[in-house]
Amino acid sequence: MLAAVLRAPGPPSAFSLEEVQMPVMSADDVLVRVRACGVSYRDVVERNGVYRRDVTYPLISGLEISGEVEAVGPQVLGLSPGDRVCTKAFASCGQCRYCRSGRETTCRSRRPVRGGYGQYAAIPQDAVVRTPADMPFEISCLLGPGAGVAINAIRDTARVSLGETVLVTGASGGVGLPAVQLAKMAGARVIAVTRSAAKAEMLREAGADEIMSAWEGEDFAPKVRTW
Repeated sequence: MLAAVLRAPGPPSAFSLEEVQMPVMSADDVLVRVRACGVSYRDVVERNGVYRRDVTYPLISGLEISGEVEAVGPQVLGLSPGDRVCTKAFASCGQCRYCRSGRETTCRSRRPVRGGYGQYAAIPQDAVVRTPADMPFEISCLLGPGAGVAINAIRDTARVSLGETVLVTGASGGVGLPAVQLAKMAGARVIAVTRSAAKAEMLREAGADEIMSAWEGEDFAPKVRTW
């Protein structure tokens, strides 16, 4: 298969398109034929050498993956070849004290998702989520790492309820925008903070009740308190 391979940290030109072997699957892995892959911030800081956790070279980056199930390992349940799926950013064991208390990001067995810059990727089942058949791949690839973090923040951590006020900083970002949408769906009043005046209308369409500017280092806190 073809993949964009990174052999050392560097600029975007450090990637080289190479013919590589198909991923080796474990018993609980899902082999995904990649149809779309976003460029996440983690991809960028891995590529430029800033983020080094679990990074070894040569590296095939890409965690915001969507595609079709090509094959499943013998321990995989509930997924079949042909299913459309997207990925989360990592897989966790689901059994340790961290996972059982809602702290999956601290799981000692945490495995990062990578491989989206190739034609195929072997992903642990825990990090694979089925998506609707009519959802475009270029949309579903963004759901796991972006909207997944937002739903954990809005629903599970903050437990937002009807009539509360939610302040979302970085509201036009990959996590911020779905956070605005989810908070509005939960019945909250939503204040969206952005550094781009051009994105104000888009945030209103997403459900923000009030837009607070933070461009040029402006302090938005007094405005929030007043509102």
